[in-house]
Amino acid sequence: PDCFVVVAAPLVQFSMIESVWLRALLTVQALGAAAVFAAIGKYNAYVRERMVIAERTRRTLTARKVEGAKNYAFMNQTWELTLYERVKTSVAAVTLLPTRVLLWAAILIPSAVICDALFYLGRRDLARIFAVKECRLLLFIAGWYYVKVTGDRDPRAGVVLMNHCTWIDGLFAASFLKAHPLGEQDHFSLWIFLSPARALGMVFFRRAGSADARQAIRKVITDQALRASSGKEDPLFLFPEGTTHHNKIVMEFKDGAFTPGVPVQPAVLKYPWSNFDPCWVMSGPGVLVLFIRMFCQVVNYCEIDFLPCYQPSEAEKVDGRVFAANVRKEYVRAIRGGATDLNLSDVQLQNAALKYGLSPEIGLVGFQKLKQETGVDVQAIKELLKVFRKWKRKDSSLVSLEEFQGWALKIVTDKNVNENKILEVFRPACEGEQELDFRQFLCYMLLPSPGAGVQWLAVPEGECALRTAVLPEGLDRPDSELTQAVATVGLEGLLEGGGLDSRAVWTTKLGYGEQRRLFLARALVLGPP
Repeated sequence: PDCFVVVAAPLVQFSMIESVWLRALLTVQALGAAAVFAAIGKYNAYVRERMVIAERTRRTLTARKVEGAKNYAFMNQTWELTLYERVKTSVAAVTLLPTRVLLWAAILIPSAVICDALFYLGRRDLARIFAVKECRLLLFIAGWYYVKVTGDRDPRAGVVLMNHCTWIDGLFAASFLKAHPLGEQDHFSLWIFLSPARALGMVFFRRAGSADARQAIRKVITDQALRASSGKEDPLFLFPEGTTHHNKIVMEFKDGAFTPGVPVQPAVLKYPWSNFDPCWVMSGPGVLVLFIRMFCQVVNYCEIDFLPCYQPSEAEKVDGRVFAANVRKEYVRAIRGGATDLNLSDVQLQNAALKYGLSPEIGLVGFQKLKQETGVDVQAIKELLKVFRKWKRKDSSLVSLEEFQGWALKIVTDKNVNENKILEVFRPACEGEQELDFRQFLCYMLLPSPGAGVQWLAVPEGECALRTAVLPEGLDRPDSELTQAVATVGLEGLLEGGGLDSRAVWTTKLGYGEQRRLFLARALVLGPP
């Protein structure tokens, strides 16, 4: 009887509603909630497939002793929605979400007009106050009704730093830091975002890979920081990690904010959560799904902790990297979390993998450690991603034994190379797994081979990586295994001088197909590393 009452009561109440429009609205909301619930079920199935690859990446990085790999800075802890979150999100998606979106739109558009008008009238002080209030109101509508702030901003600081976790971090910085934000201009192409950003006194820059562009950004940071430290302006604010990550991890700091050698004040941003992790990472919800889930939370929580102003020593003023590393340690202690070797370059490689139709998790290779071991650069790894893409399955980011054998037998013309020989090479390369992922392919191609005594190094130059081989004694005979391997795969032109010299060093720029054949020659003849 109790169950009957629970089920029947809403139906009786619905039948008593006399307004046709209200009944229609409730019907549409019920159907919408059911559709969202079903869509989340399909989304969870997709997430579970991605999590398998992400977990494998975590194991691979941990095995390679990449610092912080166990915590995995680029995985959202609530990527897959629980039953509770599915029900709550389904209901909130047809009630709370549209209300908050409409309120945001009703605030953003008029606020941009007002900020532009105040700028035109020369009242930049009022424009900035208005923009700060606007940011705080947007946070309130999104569910941050109260933000706990501990500590105070130190006027001696020339730069204020904050860890970067998700897309909404900038609103907290604008609401509580009273500083000039450093922002990438491409992120503020829309007028409704550009106008408040100018009112806040944002210092714009353009991200570029050229040395001149990087030097220009450093000059902008240095000039603004020196003016702030002398008391002429408010301090500069920026995210020293340059990308978003998990809230309990601190990534490597870029040294641009520390080059001026002025005092800096760290501000720690925390998001206490129980059912929804707001961090914006590759192994997690995309920005649209993250936005929807964030707006479907009844209440969101945030804490800002201002740490004491950090006064650099003379040694730190001279070396910005040492300065950055020491401030990073303060962050690790404050959040009671961990540090990781993963950095912005890993995010760039994840984006490249996604661009090439691969799961972004396979682009997470632990670039910093790999660079120390091999000298490889980001561009070279991107080129190898293109190679890997050509011989993996369309529906997977891994390579099976059958695919490896089929590819190898098509490339190699040596009749002595058979399926058993390929199997001997494939199994050690997979490190105990049943399939080969990109990082294993990368390490197998770049890392030294102690058994053969041949060391391969990647030297960045141009669009393709340069491969340099240093030959030890014992491999300088014309009939050596290495010479035969080069002849087998049709790379006789690789050798200069007509023979192998134990002291010789040669360099060549390889195309995509040649890279594949050279890798196979190394794998089949020289053996696993």
